[in-house]
Amino acid sequence: MCDIFGEAKRRLAREIDSHWALPSKPIAADPWIVSSLLQKSIRRGETEIARCAALTLFKHRGSSVWRRLMVIAFEDVGIGGLDVVMTTVAAAGDSAWRKNHGGDLRLAAYLAGLLAEAPKDRSADYLCDARDHPMLADFWRAMEIASLESRLSHVRDQALGLPQ
Repeated sequence: MCDIFGEAKRRLAREIDSHWALPSKPIAADPWIVSSLLQKSIRRGETEIARCAALTLFKHRGSSVWRRLMVIAFEDVGIGGLDVVMTTVAAAGDSAWRKNHGGDLRLAAYLAGLLAEAPKDRSADYLCDARDHPMLADFWRAMEIASLESRLSHVRDQALGLPQ
């Protein structure tokens, strides 16, 4: 696993140009609004807005931008852009590496742009919401208290429908 993240960081280091310009100015907004704007701009493929939002969120919240970028990577990009998700996780998890490869601000803005440009797949997010579906509520409650062995037997049971 570490080797996969190492390769993701090497690739990112090659891609990011030291002359790449940061967005010109932060967005004048509350940090909560900016956090939401970051996710929505990435989801909608608005690269420049995503970069400005990442810059602004970093200025408001510092290193918490990395946790936010990882959540967005998993919720909105997911299997649609696994390389970008892995690159985000690799960079987010290594502050020393970020310091030596452009710094937090530059990398956060750059990765926000990569996430915005990546193909999107929200299936992981939809799967988390499946438990609230009325047709699955009883099954969900039963699985919530079931043992791991019982849960795994349900996964193997080909007679059950896909939702279960």
